[in-house]
Formats: sequence, C-alpha cells, structure tokens
Amino acid sequence: MQKLVFIVLLFISNSVYLFAQGRSAKETVVAFFNAFNQKDTVTLRTLIHPEMMMMSSFVDRNGQLTNDVKSGHYLIGFMGKAIKKKFAFKESISDLKIEQDSSVAMVFMNYVMYVGDELNDISHCGVNAFTLIKDPSDKWSVSFIADSRYKNCNPK
Repeated sequence: MQKLVFIVLLFISNSVYLFAQGRSAKETVVAFFNAFNQKDTVTLRTLIHPEMMMMSSFVDRNGQLTNDVKSGHYLIGFMGKAIKKKFAFKESISDLKIEQDSSVAMVFMNYVMYVGDELNDISHCGVNAFTLIKDPSDKWSVSFIADSRYKNCNPK
C-alpha cells in the first residue's frame, strides 16, 4: 500500500512539474493576463524574466509620438499601487498571433484597457507585442513587452 501511495504521489508531483514547465508561449501570455487582471503579483513574478523591459508608444498631450521605456519592476510597482488604491482595471486581449522557435517566441495581440468600478470605461487600446524566452528548465518567461496606446478605440 505504501508503495502505491508513493507511486501516485510521484506521478502527481511529476505531472504538476511537467505542466508548469510545459506551458506554451501562448499559455504563458494568457496566464500573464489572468494574473495581471487579478492583480496577482506573486504569479506575475513567476511569468516575467527578472530583467524584463517594457516600451510603450503613444501620442502625448502635445501631439508628439513618445516612447516610454520601463523595467519589469515598474509593472510590479504599478500593481502594488493599484492594489493599495483599489484601482479597478482589466486588459482584454484578442487576436493572438504567435511565432516561435525552440527558445524564442513573439506573441502579438490587440488589447483594450477597461477601468472604473464596473470595468466598462475604456482607458485606451492598441496592440501588445510580447517577446518570450525559454530558460534552461524549459520554462517560457516574458522578457520584453512593447505596446501602442490609442485613446480612440472601437472594441470588437
């Protein structure tokens, strides 16, 4: 009986490990947005590379195209502030397009950022381009996020 319990526990632990390691690039991005929308910084930290960078392209108040560069630490800090201030937001993604080889992947998608208590006010929209890399343990992590931001949005 002990042997059977040991074998079952070994099988379960290996299955959980393989599922976590075997997550596809697309599943990693979907998990990222699930954690992001749930303000789950613990899970987010497991999905992003420690040296992740972000770049946003948008038109500023003066009508000039601006590129804003931040580290992944900014994202975690933003999440902490949103949690503290009870700021409601949800980023909805669609039309994922994936290109990948064995260790690098690009995931391109449309998005709409909703804000407000009812999450029915559109803050902005645009496209996200995620670059993911696979580490030596066969786990995908988000290494770079580029996004465009537009105020005039027509969500589908």
